[in-house]
Amino acid sequence: EPMGFEWIKCDDAESGIVAFVRRGSSAKNQLMFVCNFVPVERTTHLIGAPCDTTYEEILNSDDVRFGGQGRLNGTVKAIKQPCDRMEYSVSLTIPPLSVMVFRYDYK
Repeated sequence: EPMGFEWIKCDDAESGIVAFVRRGSSAKNQLMFVCNFVPVERTTHLIGAPCDTTYEEILNSDDVRFGGQGRLNGTVKAIKQPCDRMEYSVSLTIPPLSVMVFRYDYK
């Protein structure tokens, strides 16, 4: 189903960061994925956000449980600052060679 997927960031080869949304059948519990494919840490890096809400980090491959250094974001609030063709954005620490998943409710 095409509505179940949306690219956020897919055209920035220089940064090596890819981000996308996976949607379910309701506005609840949607997922935003952020992947860093280069061995460079990004701090206070803006990523486009689908809506003005709170994003809860539910998985970060840099968590010490997975052998990482523990550079986690926890819960982040979107700000009204356009980024990646979206009206809102979130500021994240993006560890090198990592994958993060954020859960949110669409508002």
